[in-house]
Amino acid sequence: MPTYDRKGECNRCGDCCKPRFFHVDEEARSFYLENGLPENGQCQFLVSIDGIWTCTIHDRRPPFCAAFPWHPDQMEGLDRCSYVFEVVEEGQPR
Repeated sequence: MPTYDRKGECNRCGDCCKPRFFHVDEEARSFYLENGLPENGQCQFLVSIDGIWTCTIHDRRPPFCAAFPWHPDQMEGLDRCSYVFEVVEEGQPR
């Protein structure tokens, strides 16, 4: 099984923090609005400042946010993302 090494730097497209894999129905939308969350289900800490998507908790974001994407399969639908993956052969240093 191949392993992968992520290359690149975040270009701040914001696509990883926007909903991609689920439909937000009216019940969920109501819950979000009642709880002060964005109605479309996107991360509540993602905001656009002068047209640049910015994580407002970037310095203290959870580890899974910092690591995303950690596998090439997660790149589906992230057409603007600047990360790329290289295959690393088993037993080779990363």
